[in-house]
Amino acid sequence: LQAARRRQGDMSDTVVVAVDGSAHTDKVLDAAAAYARQTELPVVVVHVRELEGVGKAGAVWREEREETAEIAARAVEHVKAQGVVADAVTASAGIGHVARAVADIARDRQARIVVVGTRGHGQIAGLLLGSTATKLLHLMDRPILVVP
Repeated sequence: LQAARRRQGDMSDTVVVAVDGSAHTDKVLDAAAAYARQTELPVVVVHVRELEGVGKAGAVWREEREETAEIAARAVEHVKAQGVVADAVTASAGIGHVARAVADIARDRQARIVVVGTRGHGQIAGLLLGSTATKLLHLMDRPILVVP
């Protein structure tokens, strides 16, 4: 199937799903897995840790990396339990740059679509704080499925 898509000029080979480890994560993963089953594409789970401080002790950074890896691993298992091939990519980004990191990973992994959730801040808070989903809409040249 992938070879046929490449012959037709479609180099998009994955479904990238960005997760934050919140209670809403399973709903986002379910949407990504459903799309992946329909298209027979593997899922790449992306979890980006937003770094909130400078000069943290090495032990704190290590704990944050371990937590990031655990969130990604749980998400991969959730997708695999639905019969979909999945792996994970973790990264870190400065405050306000999570969307850029997700977009870079999606391009690197040749995403056909990026699936992301919203936290439900509401329109006013979303405008003031900016959301990862909104920022992705401006950064990506691929379709984005936003799961409310």
